[in-house]
Amino acid sequence: VTGLGPRELAQQGLVRASQLPSPPWPLTVADAVALAVRWPRLGAVAAVLAKWPGARARTRVAALLDRVGLAPHARRRRDGLPAAALGRLALAQALALRPRLLLLDDPLGRLPVDDRPVVAHLIGEIRAQGVSILLTEREPAMAKAVADRVATLARGAVIT
Repeated sequence: VTGLGPRELAQQGLVRASQLPSPPWPLTVADAVALAVRWPRLGAVAAVLAKWPGARARTRVAALLDRVGLAPHARRRRDGLPAAALGRLALAQALALRPRLLLLDDPLGRLPVDDRPVVAHLIGEIRAQGVSILLTEREPAMAKAVADRVATLARGAVIT
């Protein structure tokens, strides 16, 4: 993967949550996911076109928002979302890129304690649908709840 840009990696199925560039203007939650749907093909132009998704893209955006539990917030501005909803939005955007391998960096650690089991369940569902997931997680119990295999690192060395 060395030397490839984020778009090329996404086109090959390697997606990191929150890898999409954010335009300098505010987006709604639905627009942010629409941007992700078009970004691998259109790059920066996708940010402009996100405001006018076609019927197929609107259907896909609605399904992704429903899948991550953000459908009621589709018209809310992204910059006004709480941490838990931002984490779900990052997952929806990553799923819009149709990953084969999804990289998640501490997806549960930034969430309120009450939201962690729901997002952990969502990650488990994504994995059950055939997407390989590599995640870092500070909470060993949460990592074990969503992973087939868990490795514990200390100062860069595997200890378990």
